[in-house]
Amino acid sequence: MEENHQIISHIKDSCSGADRLWRCVPQRTAMLDIYSLLMFDNVDGGVWKQGFEITYEPGAWDNEPLQVFVVPHSHNDPGWIKTFDKYYTDQTQHIFNNMLVKLTEDPRRKFIWSEISFFAKWWESADMHKLILGGQLEMVTGGWVMTDEANVHYFAMIDQLIEGHQWLEKNVGKQHSGWAVDPFGHSATMAYLLKRANLTSMLIQMVHYSIKKHFATSCSLEFMWRQSWGPLLAVFVAADQSHLFTP
Repeated sequence: MEENHQIISHIKDSCSGADRLWRCVPQRTAMLDIYSLLMFDNVDGGVWKQGFEITYEPGAWDNEPLQVFVVPHSHNDPGWIKTFDKYYTDQTQHIFNNMLVKLTEDPRRKFIWSEISFFAKWWESADMHKLILGGQLEMVTGGWVMTDEANVHYFAMIDQLIEGHQWLEKNVGKQHSGWAVDPFGHSATMAYLLKRANLTSMLIQMVHYSIKKHFATSCSLEFMWRQSWGPLLAVFVAADQSHLFTP
């Protein structure tokens, strides 16, 4: 994901022609217009639930290699069923410890982390500078938590982002990409805030399946997202078309 910010400036050059990897959403496409087109039904799509049957031609990749992107990560809510400390003691610290072992074993391995509240607690017990400087471990978004977006006040979104970014600036360094796989609904406000925080790209996940299907069929799961108010700022967004825990 760290390399995303280097290629975003070239996306426009890749957005023309049906044979291109990237296709842009038409300019000034408003989500409210898309909502009016969708039935929001509940069709069972088979392999991809509420999507559509996944089929392919056996020789589709004979002339070019199939690119598979694997992003090892672990999403840890600081507060849900257990307390913050209980989560850390029972689960999260073991994830960190295993991550450290596996990344040290093979320099080709990568891992990303987003919830700085947990990472800051664990940081004191391990030396991660080498893995971060070597590009094996990357911080994404860098908020204190993976904030809600759909029904939270923007002050809370900014506050937790400042908390995490101040810690990162002091201990780790900059981050370039956003990672939002568990907020139940997404907001252009978050894309705006990340852009103002100098992030260049973000991945989102919890989008209604009808919208994902619409974007998938129009090859628009990657797009430049900008808000409809204030100074227009755009950030590159990739919408994961599958589920949070899909391998």
